[in-house]
Amino acid sequence: MRDFKEYLIKKNKFDFSLIPIGILLLEISIISGNYSQYKNANLENLLVMSFVHTSVITVLLLIYRSYLRKNLVNKANYFSLSMIGFVVAIIASTIYLGLGRYLNENVMPFGTNLFVDFIQGCFWFPNILILGGKRQDIIRSISRYEERLIIQTRKSVRNSEDFANIKNKVTQNIYQELLKICSGLIEKIEALQGNQDNPFQKVDKFEKILAGNELRKFSMKLEESGKKTDEQSYVKQAIYSIKLFSRQYSLLHWQTLKNNPLPISVYPLVLITSLLPSMVRFLPLNQFLFVFTSLLTLSYALTFAHHKVIKSSKDHTLRISSFLVLLIGLTPALTQFIGDYLFPNDRRDYPLISILFFVPIGYLIIMRVIQLIQESTITFIESGNLIVSQGLKQAISKVIEVEFVQTLSHTWAMHVHGKILTRLSATALRLKQAELSNDTNAITRSLAALIELLKNPALEINEDNRNCLSEVKSRLTPWEGLVEIEYEIDPALLETKCSRMKDLGEVIEEAISNSVRHGKSSKLSLKLRNLDNSEVHITLTDDSNYKVPELQTRFGLGTKLFNLISDGRWRLQNIDSGTQFSLTMSLEEVQK
Repeated sequence: MRDFKEYLIKKNKFDFSLIPIGILLLEISIISGNYSQYKNANLENLLVMSFVHTSVITVLLLIYRSYLRKNLVNKANYFSLSMIGFVVAIIASTIYLGLGRYLNENVMPFGTNLFVDFIQGCFWFPNILILGGKRQDIIRSISRYEERLIIQTRKSVRNSEDFANIKNKVTQNIYQELLKICSGLIEKIEALQGNQDNPFQKVDKFEKILAGNELRKFSMKLEESGKKTDEQSYVKQAIYSIKLFSRQYSLLHWQTLKNNPLPISVYPLVLITSLLPSMVRFLPLNQFLFVFTSLLTLSYALTFAHHKVIKSSKDHTLRISSFLVLLIGLTPALTQFIGDYLFPNDRRDYPLISILFFVPIGYLIIMRVIQLIQESTITFIESGNLIVSQGLKQAISKVIEVEFVQTLSHTWAMHVHGKILTRLSATALRLKQAELSNDTNAITRSLAALIELLKNPALEINEDNRNCLSEVKSRLTPWEGLVEIEYEIDPALLETKCSRMKDLGEVIEEAISNSVRHGKSSKLSLKLRNLDNSEVHITLTDDSNYKVPELQTRFGLGTKLFNLISDGRWRLQNIDSGTQFSLTMSLEEVQK
């Protein structure tokens, strides 16, 4: 009782955004009720009356909202809102009744109409306003939940043994193909070395081999694989995501239902207050009393069974729970059929599709929404104690695998192009110089060094010996003289070495490249901040005039790289001085 009193007097944020939905449902109820109750009802007249009724309610509420906005009022208690709703409902229904009599249509007696106005104005109107006020909080809460859900799933997937196996498999496939091409080059070089011709006469032949056409094709194939974006696959992925989050929503609903179930009284209360206006309009008094008592008894009994099932934690509990809620929604149909048999009358039959389909389905949806908009439920959502569905884990695992394959392909393409092909070109130049200087030893040394590289073509890409400062400097060096970059590194990070330092460098390199290429920036500021939980926060601010789109429609290699390394924890936004890129990533296996 104390909680109920506090609810009545506590000031809540309110919003009119859901009122149009309430008015629409109200008018449908009024038209269907009157048309079903009176055989001689004229549908055209009922539509005119409904239009006037809707217009009056809308105008009155617009005036009220303008008054509140003018006086900067955005909070009120339940009692105040219900009084306003009751006044609006009385004014609108009085006009409705007067118009009905003018058009010679049968309408409810004033006393009955007053009771209906009381239910609509004092129950539904304030609750819809308060729910509208919570709308943004609910949306933000669910949005944060989804964001944490993806981050949590990404992190668990990326650290799993299965993903480690995927990484090893992809790396091995690329490495084996590269090693095969390099071994072919070694065979050609050694075969030409074994030729008895004059070493200087073989330089031109070596130069053709060192052109590395097979390696260039392999590098281009890796680069295309890294850049490939199938737009159709993103459409399929978006559709699949809807299915996944519907499954995850079921899991979320079950967890909140298990931890914070609605009070037993809420289920019958919502059912009866939803149907009461139609029951008053539609049923004679004796049948109304029978239906009301039967609904109350049956809905309470089924709600008790529902709560008992929730606490049992048996197999298929969620399905049984949903089935019982649907049964509660079907009780109006059952009581009406029995009431029609016990109390025969000459009115039109109420549409079966409404009471057999729309009422139970609508009731199930409403109860699930109410379950999720409780304060305790929102608190639970934000607590982080949520279970992730296996389907979502598998789907995100597939996305991460694609991102990893494309990112890794790009990394290897850059390695082949920047390290191995560059060494081939440099060796060809040294052979030319040795030919001009008649230095056969230089030819032998250059070829020997190149063969050593080709025997282990992944040596440099697997090096992880740099500390944070060295990694950052290595990524900034190529931009010296081109743009102005200031950087600041948390002292706790300067000498840090870990297994993901190369990932950190790739993030910085990609972010700077995007800023310069897309934003045409000339002045950048890089900051690395150490977080308490073995994580680093990277911020890159620039002076570009690039307009960040509100909705991401393109998913390039950079997006995949950032998603993979940060588990989706990154953003790009416009600020007063230009744009700001920020990303948070974990540093695992930290070594000092």
